[in-house]
Amino acid sequence: MSESALGQRRFAPDRLIEFASAALMAVKVPESDAQLTAESLVSANLRGVDTHGITRLPIYVHRLQQGLVNASPNVRVISDKTTTVVIEGDAGLGQVVCDLAMTETINHAREHGLCWTGVRNSTHNGTQAYWALRGSRAGLLTFAFTNGEAIVAPWGGRERFLSTNPVCVAVPTDPPDELVLDMATSQVAGGHILLAKSQGESIPEGWVIDKEGNSTTDPDGYFDGGSILPLGGYKGAGLSLIVDVLAGILSGGASTVDVGSMYWDLDRPQDVGHAFLAIDVERLIPLATFKSRVAATLAGMRAVDRRPGVDCIYAPGDIERDAENDRRSNGCPLTRDLIRDLGNLAEGLNVPMPKPIDTER
Repeated sequence: MSESALGQRRFAPDRLIEFASAALMAVKVPESDAQLTAESLVSANLRGVDTHGITRLPIYVHRLQQGLVNASPNVRVISDKTTTVVIEGDAGLGQVVCDLAMTETINHAREHGLCWTGVRNSTHNGTQAYWALRGSRAGLLTFAFTNGEAIVAPWGGRERFLSTNPVCVAVPTDPPDELVLDMATSQVAGGHILLAKSQGESIPEGWVIDKEGNSTTDPDGYFDGGSILPLGGYKGAGLSLIVDVLAGILSGGASTVDVGSMYWDLDRPQDVGHAFLAIDVERLIPLATFKSRVAATLAGMRAVDRRPGVDCIYAPGDIERDAENDRRSNGCPLTRDLIRDLGNLAEGLNVPMPKPIDTER
């Protein structure tokens, strides 16, 4: 089915960034912070990760308006122990908080060989790939973790206790390769369920359970007290718990059920925790040699004999790179519901809504 038949329209990424930045500045976010946050959101759309893209802008704006996100936070280093850093986010936008966190992580790793940075009192920070790629593009093997609100049941449970708690690893490579694994520890990110509900669609079997613990394909079964299932059963549940310990407890922030919900807890800050680890490849092996061997490994993986019906073998990051190449040239597709929501946001803030690309030709 075509995008037009689905009600989707394509928008120029630069225009989306301008719009998101203007919307954030309209609620008192400083221009540089607004630009950074807008670029982070639209970068997710460019890479095809629409659940973490500009669809998050309305809730960001709402939480800023309610004072649940600090528009001008005092983000600062509160502990610096050479190879370990702790950042206090002051309830600021996660992108603003993580900008300082990644700058410190990269600088310390370059000087000392590696750095672990913990971040407390933050909020949603977009995709973890956005941050990990900053490190890998600087020649550092980079890990990024974040916790979040409790929406995932532990293996065998029927109550929300864990979050989607993603694991991201970005590996230094030479273009056009960009090896980055960014995966939730749950069967699916919550945004996919929200998208299915907004479009009146069912969801695949095995994504969620309802509040009674029964499998369901109805998105409302999740929204009415259900839970997302962990990835790979007990293995994903265990990995999710470890990510929460690393990003939340070790960073000094909230953990599991104590992390505020971005959409439903509209009376308190989130206190999200993040963690970053960067390792200077040159301390172990010449960077050029490392990149060459990674390239050979990726080429070998893609050349493996394929199973019947499989057209292509992808390495982590390939699909996102291909999506970005397409969307930079042809625009980012937005759904009918999202276009409506962004239009309402634009009207309420008195900010011009960008036009779809096809109306500009």
